[in-house]
Amino acid sequence: FRKIFEHSNDAIFLIDPDLNETLDINTRACDMLEYRREELLTLPISVIFPHDMPRLQAFALSVLEQGHGWIGEVVCQSRTGRQVEIEISASELSLSADHPSCIIALLRDITERKITEARIKASLEEKEILLKEIHHRVKNNLQIISSLFDLQSGETTDETVLEMFRECRNRVRSMAMIHERLYSAEDLARIDAAQYLNTLTNDLAHSYGLTSRHVNLRLEANEVYLDVDKAIPCGLIVNELVSNALKYAFQSEEPGEIVVQLEPVEDDGLELTVRDNGIGFPTEINFRNTSSLGLRLVNSLVDQLDGEIEMSATGGTRFAIVFPTAKKKK
Repeated sequence: FRKIFEHSNDAIFLIDPDLNETLDINTRACDMLEYRREELLTLPISVIFPHDMPRLQAFALSVLEQGHGWIGEVVCQSRTGRQVEIEISASELSLSADHPSCIIALLRDITERKITEARIKASLEEKEILLKEIHHRVKNNLQIISSLFDLQSGETTDETVLEMFRECRNRVRSMAMIHERLYSAEDLARIDAAQYLNTLTNDLAHSYGLTSRHVNLRLEANEVYLDVDKAIPCGLIVNELVSNALKYAFQSEEPGEIVVQLEPVEDDGLELTVRDNGIGFPTEINFRNTSSLGLRLVNSLVDQLDGEIEMSATGGTRFAIVFPTAKKKK
């Protein structure tokens, strides 16, 4: 036991329960605190821990009550005034008849570890700032492209061409919103799907003048988060399917509704649904093989998500896309 005590890589103190007397120490304790053994045995504990005595006294009581304990990131002071950050693990020990109860405490120097952690934290913060700046620049560039579509649309009065410009602008905006969300988010790895899709659908409603029509656009996507690889395809899919519903599903002034829903399903997947109660999808069109750029884009994006898409045209049109939350390994 003595050899283990003396050759431990951690400093070991045997202390009375009131922290008034040091009963024994090992060589590592002397080296860490830069004192001779005789000095440490007579030195008050408060000199070694000038800033943490109340905390240590409470810790000692806890050890006596429970028989053991652990406390992290305590600062002790060496003979030369050097501040040493340590972790302490302790147990109650019966040493002798004179000391039926004492505390054996292992002090581990974590100064170098804390320095390394600080460097890693600083490096991560620097990378986070850089990543935020990248998202900000990408967002700005996409917004410029969107503005160019608006400017270019002013050069023509052809409704077909104007519709093409509007569709392209909406696609670019749906991608720009992702980078805007990530730039302002605390978690740069994922975004709140409800907030993102709410902004996207509101933008589409404004773009198609939904406020002047009798169509209600509703979103259901609570407590769902998406990483950027899933968010961009989902946003573009919603953009295409909602746009198609707004353009073709409602041909009269009768009230209508479009619902966008994103919810978890079994096997760690998500289901994205876009449905309306309009006139229904044309029976003569195969949505999986069509000349429509929007639907071709939707099918391509579903493949990108490693998902499956189904469509039904009962009481309107309903598209349902199921995809895994994690990327499939190839």
